[in-house]
Amino acid sequence: TGVVLIGIGISQALRQCISKKGQRYCCSTESYFLSARSVSWWAVGASLFSSNIGSEHFVGLAGSGASIGLSIGYYEWNAVFFLLLLGWLFTPIYLSQHLFTTPEFIAMRYDSKCRMFLACLSLLLYLFTKISATLYAGAIVLHEVLGWNLYLSAGSLILATGLYTVTGGFSAVIYTEVLQTFVLIAGGIILMFLGFDKVGWWSGLEAKLPESYFHMVKPPTDPVMPWTGVWFGMFCASLWYWACDQVLVQRVLSAKNENQAKGGIVFAGYMKILPVFMMVVPGMMAMALYKDKIVQNTDIAYPTLVLNIMPHGLLGLMLAAMLSALMSSLASVFNSSSTIFTMDIYKKLRPNAKETELVTVGMISATVMVILGFLWMPIISRTSNTQLFVYINSVSSCLAPPITVIFLVGVLWERANSKGAISSLFVGTFVGLLRIVLDIIFSSEKNVNLFLQMYVRSNFLHFAIFEFWISLLVLVVVSLITPKESKDIRHLTVWRKRDQAQQPTVTPQEDKVDDNEQPLTDSQVVVQGNTPEEEFPDYRPNWRKRVHHLPVVMGVILVLIMVGLIVYFA
Repeated sequence: TGVVLIGIGISQALRQCISKKGQRYCCSTESYFLSARSVSWWAVGASLFSSNIGSEHFVGLAGSGASIGLSIGYYEWNAVFFLLLLGWLFTPIYLSQHLFTTPEFIAMRYDSKCRMFLACLSLLLYLFTKISATLYAGAIVLHEVLGWNLYLSAGSLILATGLYTVTGGFSAVIYTEVLQTFVLIAGGIILMFLGFDKVGWWSGLEAKLPESYFHMVKPPTDPVMPWTGVWFGMFCASLWYWACDQVLVQRVLSAKNENQAKGGIVFAGYMKILPVFMMVVPGMMAMALYKDKIVQNTDIAYPTLVLNIMPHGLLGLMLAAMLSALMSSLASVFNSSSTIFTMDIYKKLRPNAKETELVTVGMISATVMVILGFLWMPIISRTSNTQLFVYINSVSSCLAPPITVIFLVGVLWERANSKGAISSLFVGTFVGLLRIVLDIIFSSEKNVNLFLQMYVRSNFLHFAIFEFWISLLVLVVVSLITPKESKDIRHLTVWRKRDQAQQPTVTPQEDKVDDNEQPLTDSQVVVQGNTPEEEFPDYRPNWRKRVHHLPVVMGVILVLIMVGLIVYFA
């Protein structure tokens, strides 16, 4: 199965380089980074799901399930609501501006300083959380299943994933992820049913585990998932992850149009129902069946369950599912990080760079990320003393809130300006980094003063609430005490339906629309006036387009299903 997945990636890489009407198709940045904006809803949805569900979920999510039970599943089910926010709040704005990256939107909404800061912060987040956690999880899987050491397992998988990611660009990534999605879902569901049969189904599981394992709502004093943090703090980091982070938003930007993007988002939302049953519950099964083996390190819960209950004929499928998740996550991060470096950093330094040069830089930057990921491997094992999934989210909760603030306020409040945004980013990032540094320094200290007890030892979700409001306060105050910026940004907010006097001027024949006429595309609208700031074209959303109701209906049904599940397991 792994050979097939790599083969699909390489085939897409070759397809990228096929001549098209005498031109090299792979020389287009839009083709290399966004698959020529031609991806259908089913591929968008499968890629969103596969990019999110990495081996750190098979290892980390199952490990947290073995340690604390169903409550960790809130991260999966709450993601549905953030996906819908992406689809109906951010996607219309993103697609109307023909973006390559999310930092590019920040440059349009604020300025290039905010863009550069966000691009650098995103690359650091990818390296120290996404890549490191995925490699650590993959090393655990291969060590438990095949007995390989850390360098051999992680190094081999990095090389295999980097091969088709670097050469093939986004098309190689997204279409390989489609097959990987079905492989990991098939493997996860098979293991779930075999585990239920082994443990005695749900009643048998309840008999073998404490009652607290089956309650999703935990008291405010819970060290990992207090309901106060879940309901108010998870928003601060999860909105960044699902609606503002390049890794996932890039899938939406590659869609054919807005309706295809929304359809893919809803499709991914339905698939997000599965991880609780595919990963959290199997982790609980492992604790019920093999407590003595995993109690010292719950991150090995999933591989332990695989080795003990999967028949030899299906063991290869399950290993392929976990490796698919690993390769998908790494490929997504490698491609998205190369996109951010090329379009937000390199192109800013060399604005006249040719298309072929940008594609080459994208390949080189992806290779550098592969090498940095390999060099980071000696540090990965230091996370083994904690739950991997909790580690990932605790780091994100320290660094993501200021990013969430500038995106959310940016689309909701026109008065927010670049000075407020950059101040919010600096202050929020400092507050988060200070907690991380102090946590490392005083990690072994049992008796700490009141400041450290409140600032460092408090629950990471509660800390995210604190950091979010600090960042929000800085953005609002600085924006109000500094002059309002003169550039027109109304079309970059939810209030972008402009008054008639502010509408772009169109020719008389384009202004006439009857029932049989097709909606105007962005390229058909003739915009007159001064060139906007930066290098960005002044695209305006098309307000005449017809609304397709199917994504809306399916989205409403999805919300009802998720609310029912959360209430039932509360």
